[in-house]
Amino acid sequence: RRVHNGFQTEVDDVWPLVLKTLDKKLDPDHKIYICGHSLGGAMATIAASRLQPRVNCLYTFGSPRVGAFGWHKLLKVEHYRYVNNNDIVPTVPFVIMGYGHHGTLCYINHHGELRKMTTWQRIKDKIRGYKAGILDGLGDHNMDNYIAATEKAYGKQGD
Repeated sequence: RRVHNGFQTEVDDVWPLVLKTLDKKLDPDHKIYICGHSLGGAMATIAASRLQPRVNCLYTFGSPRVGAFGWHKLLKVEHYRYVNNNDIVPTVPFVIMGYGHHGTLCYINHHGELRKMTTWQRIKDKIRGYKAGILDGLGDHNMDNYIAATEKAYGKQGD
């Protein structure tokens, strides 16, 4: 099964350090949480696939599509995938190239609220949220927007 070569190369570059850190710091039976934003989300997804027995949960924010459709069937990790309205990064690589997303979609609407929406509702919301032309997709990718939405939905740490 294939994953995007660029994302895999990034993980391969740091993989020896990841394993060394996990082996040094954690008991092998200790469950871990993995998270990442953007390229870090893609890398987190690949890392979670390699560490499946040790992963309690995976959280990604604005992550691109990582692997081919068949590859996702092999990934048996609980995964919450956050996408903020018109964030452009989750739209690449394109579906037509054979790439797909893994995980449960947690969609942030144009009001900055986490919502469960049908595909048609998300399309309408994306149109409503179109604020700044081409830059809207870049602005919606900002991690500060993801933090604000999750704090709004779940409360700030310590609340």
